[in-house]
Amino acid sequence: MRWVPLVAAVAVLVPAAAAEARPLDLLGAAPPAASRSLDAAAAPASDDDVVASDSLDKPGLRGAPDTNPFALPPMIDLRAAPGSGDARALARSVLGVRRLALSPAARAAIAGGRVDAGALELLLALRRGTAPLLVFKARGRGLRVQETTLATTQGTLTRLTGLPAATAPSALRLRPVAASALDVGGGTVKPARGTEIGARAASMASRYLGIPYVWGGATPAGGFDCSGLMLYVYAELGVPLSHYAAFQFHEGARIPAAELLPGDLVFFHPKADGPGHVGMYIGDAQFIHAPPTRDVVKVSSLSEPSYQRLYMGAVRPYA
Repeated sequence: MRWVPLVAAVAVLVPAAAAEARPLDLLGAAPPAASRSLDAAAAPASDDDVVASDSLDKPGLRGAPDTNPFALPPMIDLRAAPGSGDARALARSVLGVRRLALSPAARAAIAGGRVDAGALELLLALRRGTAPLLVFKARGRGLRVQETTLATTQGTLTRLTGLPAATAPSALRLRPVAASALDVGGGTVKPARGTEIGARAASMASRYLGIPYVWGGATPAGGFDCSGLMLYVYAELGVPLSHYAAFQFHEGARIPAAELLPGDLVFFHPKADGPGHVGMYIGDAQFIHAPPTRDVVKVSSLSEPSYQRLYMGAVRPYA
């Protein structure tokens, strides 16, 4: 996928008329590229691994807008302009911004002084907003970020065009995140009615048992984090969710523990902004989830003391 100047990219992806009529029609649907593992992102890499400087400002972006509102938000690769600020002070500011959900690799690069001041200034320019901005990679002047929904992606692209020249990125490209040949789901399923949706969601989630946990992951090929697994499964069923557990806690009807049905989302680990972990109930007091700390998608029990202690509630996304 080619790099294009920022204004040209946004003009292609978010034409003014379409932005008013269909605010979600922004994803360039080139052949899908599965999201990469953060284990790979953590490996040493040059700035060109994130953004290839010799391919900047080439015209054109393949594909037509994807009108599916349940598509996964694209990755946004950015190349920042050279910065002139104090990189150490900027790094401290970036590390303290709550909206910026930094991957372990990105946090280590920023803390270790391996990110240019221009890229840090660009991250600070994107710090306003209620939804988290996932920062997958940061190295030199290159960044790879992702919003949690297509709607917030459009807002970020629009915001980037209004930045001062000294802060605005010189170019960007979108990386569609979609299932690959490794996905056995077979594409989007026709939405079902009533509790059949939940039963189908639980059945689909079980297909992905054993897939590694990957921070920010939302595909079978690229791995899953907890909210990414919920997002992916319900997107297949035509139910949109954000890629953030604390937001998913508000995306549906609250369900008492005594009334749980397969497909309901169960939440744990209280944080300042809401739950820090989510799984999918499958019946018999069990749930499927993608636990962190180098684990895999697996089944756990709600009766385990740690989950009983940290349980926050449940939501039915299709209700």
